[in-house]
This record gives sequence, structure tokens and C-alpha cells, in this order.
Amino acid sequence: VLCISDNNICMDLERFMGLKSEIPRAELMVIPMAQEVRTIFYREHLEEIKKYSAVFAVSDYYAMDFIQFLKSVGVSVPTDMSVIGFDNVRECEKFVPPLTTIKQDYNERAAMALQMLKQLKDGECGGKNILLPVTLIERDTVNDVKLHKKVILVGDGAVGSSYAFALVTQGIAQELGIVDIFKEKTEGDAE
Repeated sequence: VLCISDNNICMDLERFMGLKSEIPRAELMVIPMAQEVRTIFYREHLEEIKKYSAVFAVSDYYAMDFIQFLKSVGVSVPTDMSVIGFDNVRECEKFVPPLTTIKQDYNERAAMALQMLKQLKDGECGGKNILLPVTLIERDTVNDVKLHKKVILVGDGAVGSSYAFALVTQGIAQELGIVDIFKEKTEGDAE
């Protein structure tokens, strides 16, 4: 699994580390922010990108942009490559194909932010990290990865953090058979 992000810090790093905690061989590709430059970057790295059967984009906009690029070079989503975004923006449902994504509860997030601001104002708030639950929104950009055992297991690396995202990632991985494939691969013959 390849994760695409325009940076490797803060929230994007947490999302990647959550993915990596459940799919240890996931890799991060830092992409340019500017759309035209990003398209050139994707073209220059196309052969590397094609080694992966699944891509997690740290935002829905990057996921949709990436899918558009894949279409332009003849790579079919989800037949050739699965793509998942993050945020569940309105455009996800209308995008072709409709984008599978991870949704945050924005009302809960806003309420927590207001509560923390009040605590900060009252001198009660320390530097704490709050993890909010997320939900997988299944649409049409994810294929049954069980058919692509050898392609999934690319790269290497360490276990990460971000528990809430890891729980959703674990659900995605189990649903797609990635966790079982990894166990099967490590218990069997190495390639």
C-alpha cells in the first residue's frame, strides 16, 4: 500500500503512521502541492506507483486528483489499483467512480475544539492529544485485493501510532484480506 501526502509531519504523518501500524509494509510518497507539478511528479514516478495495488491519499482531494491522473495513463480504478481518501468531502459521492473514504465527525470535532478553547481560556487545558473516532465510507474505488497477494507486500518499515485511524485501517485491511495475506506471506516462503 502506498500513502500519498504533500508532507510527512503533523496530521498527515499521524494518518500514515495509523496505516503503517496495521500494514507495516506501507510506504509514504511525499507529493508536490501544486497540481501541475504533482501531475509531472506522478508521470515521472509512474512505474514505481504501478508496483502498488492500493493507494491511501491523506485527503479526498488528493485521492480524486490521483484517480484522474491514473485514468489519463490508462490505469483503471479499482480494477488495476484501489484508492481510498480521507475526509468524506461532498464531491466523493458524485466523483466517478464514487470515492471510498474515511469520515470524521466534524460536529464532534468542532465541539471538542470549542471545549478545549474554553478550557485553555480558563487555564485548565494542557497539551493533550485527542483522538476522535472515524468511519470507513465504502464506495466504488476499492477492489477485492485478495486477488493481488504479491503486489500488496511492497516495502518495509516499523509500526506506527494513531489508534483511531489504525482501528479503521485494521477493518479495511481485514475486509480486503491484507492482514491475512501478510500473515500468510510471513509464515510461508519469502520472495
